[in-house]
Amino acid sequence: MRIALPADRVYVWGDEPKRKRGQIVAGHSVRVLIPQVQVWSDHPFTVMRTGRVAANCNTAGLLTEGFLELLIKQEGGFTKELSELARQTPLDVEAAQVRHITDVGVILEGPYGHVYEEKIFERYREARLYAGGIGVTFCLPMVSRLVRRQTQGVACRLIWSVRDLGEL
Repeated sequence: MRIALPADRVYVWGDEPKRKRGQIVAGHSVRVLIPQVQVWSDHPFTVMRTGRVAANCNTAGLLTEGFLELLIKQEGGFTKELSELARQTPLDVEAAQVRHITDVGVILEGPYGHVYEEKIFERYREARLYAGGIGVTFCLPMVSRLVRRQTQGVACRLIWSVRDLGEL
């Protein structure tokens, strides 16, 4: 699921200047409430990716719309209703990807947690990450960045355990 936000609310790894307090980065946790799906409770998710949309620039040429992406496993209740809402929306075929497009009001709280990977880059030559099931959503953003920086001598190994191979 992709959530649109003002560009200054998200941080993309590698940006300059350094991340500001309160900016959301991949690996953070957020709490999401979607009143159209479920009014009475919010749900925690790990941010999979952050970015900015180049198509929306203000008069100074600055990117004005950011986004964060959540990897959500459909179970029951909220995630099932969210999946059904996505299936009811029109499809957009873009760059060989089929995506459901809809505008839904979202209340977002966070970020929570701390992402330590910069310390990994500075102090260690190898990172080993362990995850079980959907808990991999915390590790995948870090794996992605570590793999891109492998030329700097930081190796990465992900050990991921799942109940059923169908989850892969």
